[in-house]
Amino acid sequence: MFRSMMRTFVRFFAAVLLLAFSVCAVEVGLRIQHVRDRVEPKSQSFHPCQILTHSPVSWIDVTPNLEVEYADESGQSIQIQTNEFGLRSPT
Repeated sequence: MFRSMMRTFVRFFAAVLLLAFSVCAVEVGLRIQHVRDRVEPKSQSFHPCQILTHSPVSWIDVTPNLEVEYADESGQSIQIQTNEFGLRSPT
């Protein structure tokens, strides 16, 4: 009786542990993909509204690894550079 209950408990615990490891593996895979998408250089075609992106923490974020130059309404050339964190400072 005790062995049967223990065997059932061990199988249940192993199944829960396997499920937790599977969820963690999927989470790590998705985070790696997210980091790869943000680190890869952006295409050269650029529109000014691409400077800001949606952020899950704050309302908006600045696009990381950005290095563009465009002209504003008055024709003045503006250069924008950001690091991998979306900040204007060096890494």
